[in-house]
Amino acid sequence: MSLAIRNARIPFTPGIWDILVEGGRVANIQSAGGGLGGSDVLDAEGGTVCPGFVDSHIHLDKVYTANSLDETPVKWEANTKDTNSIIPSVRSIKEGFTEEDLLERGRKALVEAIKYGTTAHRVFVDVDSVVGLKCVNAAMKLKREFRGLIDIQVVAFPQEGLVGNPENVELLYKAAELGADVVGGIPWYENSVDDANQHLDKVVSVAKSLDKDVHVVADDTDDPLSTNILSFISKCLREGLKDRCAASQCRGALDSPNDAYVDRVVKLAKLAGLSVVENPQTSLILSGGWGAHPFKRGITRVIEFANAGVNVAVGQDDIQDAYYPFGRGSMVEVGFIMIHAARMATTDGLRLIYNMITHNGAKMMKLTDYGVGQGCVANLLIFAEKSVHEVFKNIARPRHVLIRGAPLLTNNAETRFHGIQ
Repeated sequence: MSLAIRNARIPFTPGIWDILVEGGRVANIQSAGGGLGGSDVLDAEGGTVCPGFVDSHIHLDKVYTANSLDETPVKWEANTKDTNSIIPSVRSIKEGFTEEDLLERGRKALVEAIKYGTTAHRVFVDVDSVVGLKCVNAAMKLKREFRGLIDIQVVAFPQEGLVGNPENVELLYKAAELGADVVGGIPWYENSVDDANQHLDKVVSVAKSLDKDVHVVADDTDDPLSTNILSFISKCLREGLKDRCAASQCRGALDSPNDAYVDRVVKLAKLAGLSVVENPQTSLILSGGWGAHPFKRGITRVIEFANAGVNVAVGQDDIQDAYYPFGRGSMVEVGFIMIHAARMATTDGLRLIYNMITHNGAKMMKLTDYGVGQGCVANLLIFAEKSVHEVFKNIARPRHVLIRGAPLLTNNAETRFHGIQ
């Protein structure tokens, strides 16, 4: 069986193209009308075809745990000057987690994300004395359940901290041994600079000993003295984790006027092969100052990192939980928010944002044969929109989602105006 996608536009590639899919991969691409063949035909009608989107950071264990904002009592508590207080406030919610509940909510989020064309996720799940290995076990089951449909990497995330919590350190080892793909960390949440460095030592040690990549949430604070991203990159270089490290948020001192420090971090990040992940919607809500003017923008130095050749991606981060009361797994929506947050409404900016929700996330996750090129796995999205600009402008959903060349989902929503001629 083969499929010919006819009359397609490929992002930032002039012309109209026909794409032949055979054996679940892109077998050939040629100018439209060239008689490419194919036992089945799908007409893109001049719409845009791109690879499935990549969500580089999502807390899958916490999705849909917040009440609606207009209900009482409201569990969403992110609107606070002290973002450190959110993590303890979530403990009571985590205490009620069951594996059945985790599977149900996680499954719902993954299915919803597929509707918006997201076919790869790096999922963060808590590992601590509150939930034990419950969240990791559920995430591993979902990974097996969705194998062949979605690429899932599980990050064992010690959100409650490690210093002074030997049980959490042991659980982090066990989670990695159970199959968690990535070792996570959250050094900024520790009580001091020394504790943050000890936290990083433990995380890097686990990753190195078990041959895992490492992904930390670094400097997720408005504290201009917070510099654990610099310590993290240095440790990764020393311990041989070059090209195997990623960091999300990355504000702290990077969100200060200290350009000498910024330049140092950016150069070291490039040297280490670091991937930087920003979660713009949550960052805009939680960071940037409260009451003091002018407000900071609340995101990391996306443009500086990108201009230096550092791999920069984006994530949904949260879906209707204590940190963010919105979200639906649409990476187009996340990219649309990033366009505004980083002020990148230019042709080059759109290209960067597009790459942040596709190729850059795939690079971080080390997805092989990703893209629309010949030989790539045919996890493809077909949009009605004729350009990346239109896709973002409309915050569009794909008309078709193809997994390994097989149509998985077709969105045929039709708007009808009654009584209007």
